[in-house]
Amino acid sequence: VVSGPRTGPGERWGATTPALEARQADYVAALYTLLFGHPAVEAITWWDFSDNGAWQGAAAGFLRADMSAKPVYDRLMAVVKGQWLTRAEGKTDERGEFALRAFHGQYQLEADLPGGRALSREISWGRGAGNRIEIAV
Repeated sequence: VVSGPRTGPGERWGATTPALEARQADYVAALYTLLFGHPAVEAITWWDFSDNGAWQGAAAGFLRADMSAKPVYDRLMAVVKGQWLTRAEGKTDERGEFALRAFHGQYQLEADLPGGRALSREISWGRGAGNRIEIAV
């Protein structure tokens, strides 16, 4: 997904342009969202993070050749860190349970316990796992 025009035969590409950068950002955000939401997808690989030295000179990176961020970088960061990052807080119910939906990954669990004590623990939330965390106090 490039942000520069094809410059003719021979698989060569021109420099990035503002209009094609905007199109790249829209397309990549939609593509990553589609892939992230599909249960068969376990990873996404993107070659040429920067346009500097990119294959066939294509402006295919998230960064321009001068290493400044393109709109695609900012858009993808907003999707990944804004929409896909699970943040939750709340209180346990009368049975001492707190339920949530979370994306798969590693999390830092922090709990305020009776008597002013605090607990901090790293937990994993995995695909196909029961994802039940029990804390004995």
